Amino acid sequence: MKSVSASYRLWILRSLLLLLLLGNARSAQAASPLRVGFSAKSMPCAFNPDGQWRGSFYETWNEIAVSAGLPFEVVNVPTFKQLLQAGADGKVDVAVGCINLTPSRLGTYRFSVPIQEDGLSVMVRKEPFHIWTPVVKTLWSLDLLELLGGILAFIFVITAVIWKLEDYPSQESTKKTGALRTFAKLFQILLTGPGTNVIAATARSNSLIGLTYFIRMIAASVLLSFVSVNIIKKSGQDEASRVHTIADLAGKTVSVGTGSVSELWITSWNAASSPSSLSGQIQMKQIDSLDQAASALASGQVDAVIADNIQIQYYLTKVNPKAPFQVAIRNVHRQSQGLVFSPSLPKETALQIDQAIARLKENGTVDAIKKRWIPE
Repeated sequence: MKSVSASYRLWILRSLLLLLLLGNARSAQAASPLRVGFSAKSMPCAFNPDGQWRGSFYETWNEIAVSAGLPFEVVNVPTFKQLLQAGADGKVDVAVGCINLTPSRLGTYRFSVPIQEDGLSVMVRKEPFHIWTPVVKTLWSLDLLELLGGILAFIFVITAVIWKLEDYPSQESTKKTGALRTFAKLFQILLTGPGTNVIAATARSNSLIGLTYFIRMIAASVLLSFVSVNIIKKSGQDEASRVHTIADLAGKTVSVGTGSVSELWITSWNAASSPSSLSGQIQMKQIDSLDQAASALASGQVDAVIADNIQIQYYLTKVNPKAPFQVAIRNVHRQSQGLVFSPSLPKETALQIDQAIARLKENGTVDAIKKRWIPE
C-alpha cells in the first residue's frame, strides 16, 4: 500500500514537472522576437547609411510594434526583390518597406491591411535653356510667316489699286525713275506709313490709304501678341515638357528597380505595344539604388528614372535638391502599400499587427510620419 502511494505521488510530481516545462517553453516561444526584414536600398522607406536604421516605414513599424506589444529583431535584406522573397519563404516573419499591393502580388504574398498609398513618378534631366532658341523658333514658325505673308499681300493689292487709280504709269516721275522703282517706293510708303500724304490725290486712293493705316495698326498688335505668346510657350518646351505620358518614353532607356512596380509597369506597357518595332519599346536598365540611378541619368546612360513618387520626392527635396533633374510625370499608377507576412506567422500575431495599423491610421500617426519625411 505504501509503495502504491509512493508511486502515485511520484506520478503526480512528474506530471507537474512536465506541465511546468511546457508552460516555460510556451512562454519562451511567445516571447521570442519577430524577425522583421528591411532593405537598406529603399530610401526613404528604410535605409541605414551609417549603420543606424531610419526611414518612414521603419518609424511606422516601430509604432506598430509598440502598439501591438511585439518585440522584434531587424534582419538586413540586400535588395527589395530579396525582401519580398524572404517574406514569401518565411525567412523573415514580416517584410517592411514601401511594398505595393499589386494584383499579381496579392496572389503571391500574404499582406497586411494597407498602410498608405503612393504612385510612380518619372524623373528626367533639365536641359540647358538658351533665350535665343524660342525667339528663333518663333520667328521662323510657319504660322508667323503665313501671317506676315497675308499682310504683305494685302498691302501689295492696295498698292496696285492706287497705282492704277492715280495713273502712276503716265506720270513724269515714274518715267524718270522707272516703273519698278516707283511701284516699290509706293509699296514701302504704304507698308511703313511716312509719306502717305503725298502719294495720292483722289478721294478713292485716300480712302484706301486710311484703310491700310487701320489694317496696319491691327496687324502690328496681332504680330506683337503672336510673337510674345509663342516665345513664352516655346520657352517651356524642354525635355520634361516632351514627356507627358508613358508613351513619350518609347524608344528611350529608363532606370527601374529589380522586381519593382516600375519594372512591372514598363513590362506591361511594352507587352501591350507593337513588339515588331524596337523603336516603340521602352528599354529598361535595372538599378536598385536611386543614387546610382540618378548618376546614370546625369551621365546620359538612361533617359529617365522611374521610381515611387515618395522616393523621387525625397531625393529631390532632401538628398540632392540642386540636382539638374525635374519630375516629368508625377504620382501616377497609384496603389496601396503594406507589409508582407510570412506564411507561418500566427493568425493571432497578424491580427495584432493589422489592428495596430488601423489604430495608427485612425489617430493620424501614419500621416504624421509620412509628412515628416516628405512634406506635402
